[in-house]
Amino acid sequence: MTYSIAPLRHYLVLGCLLCSTTSFANTDPTELPLFSIEQLVYQGAFRLPANTIGESDVNWANGTLAYNHRNHSIFFAGHNQQQAIAEFSIPALSKAVDVSQLNTASVIQGFVRIFNRVTSNPDGQDRITGMYYDYGRLIINTIKYYDAEAKAKNTTLVISDSSNLKDIENLEFYQLEYGAKAAGWISAIPQEWRPKLNADLIVGNGNGRPINGRLSIGPSALSVNIRNIINADLNAGKIPLTPLQLFSIENPLSNDLLNKSLTNKILTELSRPIYGFVVPKTRTYMVLGSSGGHKSGIGYKLQRKNGACPGFCSNDPNDSTNYYWLWDLRDWEKVIAGLKKPHEIKPYESGTLNTVFTNGKFKPIIGATFDNYNNTILLTLGGADEHAGKYKNPPLILIYSISE
Repeated sequence: MTYSIAPLRHYLVLGCLLCSTTSFANTDPTELPLFSIEQLVYQGAFRLPANTIGESDVNWANGTLAYNHRNHSIFFAGHNQQQAIAEFSIPALSKAVDVSQLNTASVIQGFVRIFNRVTSNPDGQDRITGMYYDYGRLIINTIKYYDAEAKAKNTTLVISDSSNLKDIENLEFYQLEYGAKAAGWISAIPQEWRPKLNADLIVGNGNGRPINGRLSIGPSALSVNIRNIINADLNAGKIPLTPLQLFSIENPLSNDLLNKSLTNKILTELSRPIYGFVVPKTRTYMVLGSSGGHKSGIGYKLQRKNGACPGFCSNDPNDSTNYYWLWDLRDWEKVIAGLKKPHEIKPYESGTLNTVFTNGKFKPIIGATFDNYNNTILLTLGGADEHAGKYKNPPLILIYSISE
């Protein structure tokens, strides 16, 4: 069975217009219900073309993506060595369990490298960590993958005309307050929460990359208005953010990152939060990513039956899984009121997120974005397309809807 979500967005937008002055106009968002992971409903998947397209390809992909409602498409960060961005049109979805029967996205714009199009990159930023599309603009968050001294200040690029990637030039870096702790995902705050949070975007990041001292050791969430990014003065210093939840190596989400107790179900040294967003019509902040070592614990440079691991790894080679974290926004209200500190709040639920196309192997979530128009989540499942050919390793894009 194949079907497309795209036509639904017109009805959803109309429905939102009809209900916006009734159901939620006078509702205190803190009285909205919490989201349950059972409300995440798989809708289907599609493939990406694995050949070279412009300046890169999707093999060994970075996987970061952003949804473009105007084209019903995605901007996608390709091979890790090039850190280039392309745009693909979303085909009709299929729930086929055979990857070869899934539809393949068509190319709207070929891959274009980003970091060689900036006027200056003194920090050596080299990884795309977040993207967000807004009225033709593409906002891109970045980090330096191995920032040993934790001194990188530049974080953010703004492409003013994302419909013409091949001609972009003279990009300049902006600086987000809190640096790498904030310079990951970018997601829209639902309308019902914007007055309460006095902002329209969430930026965040987490652990799972080198140099813990510069990272949020747990999924962060900081609020900002998009106009403060796109209208920022490059000479005015860092773009201010409001921390709603924020962790550090001194104040981590978990004090048992190696899971020596074998009871840690929240966060480990192997956790890698990828994307966070406020679920519309709820009071939940959902973060998706991957984790490991929750069952067997974690060691360093272990000699395991499948060979030595180069750094931290789970004692059991099979102890890795995709993961989710759910947070109650009533805690954010307490942080804003000064009743709690941003590192003192905990998720009300976390656990394994089972996905299709794993074939008994761990295929991590390496990217995600939320489509506000169709109320769906798009996930990049790394290396899941095993039918693309020898020496190729493209991901699949999985789409989930949120039921009420």
